Amino acid sequence: RNVLSFPFPTPPPTTTMDAALETLTALGAVKDNKNGHITSLGHAMAAFPLSPRFSRMLVLAPQRKCMRYVITMVASFACENIF
Repeated sequence: RNVLSFPFPTPPPTTTMDAALETLTALGAVKDNKNGHITSLGHAMAAFPLSPRFSRMLVLAPQRKCMRYVITMVASFACENIF
């Protein structure tokens, strides 16, 4: 699928889309900035209702054998301060 063809009710500014695609490309979630084709890593990342950076950490943690550490880090970074 192509990220750029998503039917937004109110499309975001082009500069915002460009910045988001640049971030997703750097994370490996999309193949290139011009077409915005989602990679298999991007599909796996989309399963988590988190920021793309945290999603990538969770997807790749089992390969690095550090899942319990990554879960702790993501949980602490993704939550608001409770104090």
